[in-house]
Amino acid sequence: MSADVAALAGALLRDQGVAARVSAHRECRGGKNNRVVRLETDAGPFVAKLYFTHEADPRDRLRSEYGFLEYARRLGMGSVPAPVAADPGQRLAVYTWIDGAPLGPGSIEFGHVQQAIAFFRALNGPSRHFAEGLPPASEACFSIAQHVRLVEGRLDRLRRMPVEAPVDQEALALVGDISRASEEVKRWLDRAAAHAGMDPDEPLEATDRCVSPSDFGFHNALLRPNGDVVFLDFEYAGWDDPAKAIGDFFCQPQVPVDRRWFAEVAEAFTAHSREGTRLVRRAQLLLPVIQVKWCLIRLNEFTPDALRRRLFAMPECDVGAIKRERLEHTRAALATALSDLDRLD
Repeated sequence: MSADVAALAGALLRDQGVAARVSAHRECRGGKNNRVVRLETDAGPFVAKLYFTHEADPRDRLRSEYGFLEYARRLGMGSVPAPVAADPGQRLAVYTWIDGAPLGPGSIEFGHVQQAIAFFRALNGPSRHFAEGLPPASEACFSIAQHVRLVEGRLDRLRRMPVEAPVDQEALALVGDISRASEEVKRWLDRAAAHAGMDPDEPLEATDRCVSPSDFGFHNALLRPNGDVVFLDFEYAGWDDPAKAIGDFFCQPQVPVDRRWFAEVAEAFTAHSREGTRLVRRAQLLLPVIQVKWCLIRLNEFTPDALRRRLFAMPECDVGAIKRERLEHTRAALATALSDLDRLD
């Protein structure tokens, strides 16, 4: 498969006059949705991405990522790969190769967070009108009620998961536990929103929305030898609610960000709006909802659609082992979410 991707990418680079020859290639592991291949060429290294698509999941990942990176490079941002060439018909794009090392759990320092803040603020600075052509982010939410409905939709999908092994039965029981926790969160949110004078159905004004990298965090980043952080993987990017960007930044589980930096991040991620203080409070109210959402995201591989994406990206993966790992991580995440909710009450 990597040879097929390399051949397609090599033809694309030749057609664009970028590189005449691909001399070597190797598959890069770690992605969960797409096939990623490093290319060695006479013009230097590049990375080719073959994007997943399926009739049950028709999201245009290539358009979202390539368009987002064109916008970022137009702003002169060097903290992302540069888009080089794309062939939408083949679902293929080529980007500059970034030398760097993944950041691991427990490695995040405030200096890294400051770089994430600077990146987000640059995306939402005075030139963000150049992003008007970007689509809404994947699963974009523009009201408190939409965030709640998003969680309900994920719960419904997981309730319909195929039960073919004991681990699936355990996951289905855990979905029941998450559903009950979600009801507790909704009751708390109703009270808190009323106290804050926020209408759950009121949509965000366009000026309050943000250009979001989506799924933003240090799990989608590399650390250069000089200490600079480069951010990657923008296939879900677009316009979104800053509360979602803030919540996802702190709730993504792979490379956790310490909650003690919540105030600095929330203030920066809402700085584009004159309603920044109110948006920060809104993000605080929605954080428990987003915690529940991430419990459900951890169980993605129990649904056929997400499992197809995983097998497309990593055909040799051990599905049973992945499911067991996700189950244990979700139990721990749910316990944390419930403990946090108890403290709010």
